[in-house]
Amino acid sequence: MIDFDEFDVYYQPQVSQGWLYIGGYKNTANQSKIGMTTKAPNFRHTSSQSPDYFIYAAFELLSGDVRTIERDLKILLRKLPNVKNIQHFSTGSESEVFKLDPDLMTDIVEKFILNNYSSCVTYQNKTTGDISRFLCRPELQMFVEQRREHPNQTYNGQQSLNKPDYFTGNQEVHEEDLGNGHILDLSTGQIKYDET
Repeated sequence: MIDFDEFDVYYQPQVSQGWLYIGGYKNTANQSKIGMTTKAPNFRHTSSQSPDYFIYAAFELLSGDVRTIERDLKILLRKLPNVKNIQHFSTGSESEVFKLDPDLMTDIVEKFILNNYSSCVTYQNKTTGDISRFLCRPELQMFVEQRREHPNQTYNGQQSLNKPDYFTGNQEVHEEDLGNGHILDLSTGQIKYDET
C-alpha cells in the first residue's frame, strides 16, 4: 500500500497575470488589434469605437509582466515589413491596430511568445502540446480565414459573443485519479492532493 502522505503536494492552481489578445473586425478585412488585460478576455470583446470588434484569440499569461510583454510585442510588430501599424487619424500617433488579419496575427503572436516568453504561458498538455490559445467560435474563425480570399464577404452568424463562446485547446487531461483526493500527474509522475 502506498503512503500518500509521503508524496502529498497540495494543489494550488496558478493565478493568471493577464492576457494578450488579438481582436478582429467583422466588417473590416485585414485588420487586427493587439491588446492586454488583467481581467478575462471576455471583458475586452466590445469596443465603443468600433461596434463590429470582437476578440479573435487570447493567450493567458501565468507569469511575467503583461504590460512589458505587450510592449515588446508591439515593438516587434512595428519592425515587421509586412505588418503596418494604423495610426490614429486625429493625432497621427501609433495605435494598437495593425493591417493584418487576426488569424495571421495570432500566428505571429504565438511565435513571439514561444521565442521570448515561453515559460509564461500554458500548453495544451505537458508532454506533446502546443501553446494554449483561447479562440472565438469556429464559424467566426472560418469567416476570418475565408475573408482573405473574399474581402467583401459579410458575416451572417450569431451576433453576440459571451464568455462561453471562447474555447481553449487544452482540454486534454493527463492525470489519473488515485482516490481519496490523490491525483497522479502522468506527465511529471507527481502525486497531488486536492482538498476540494
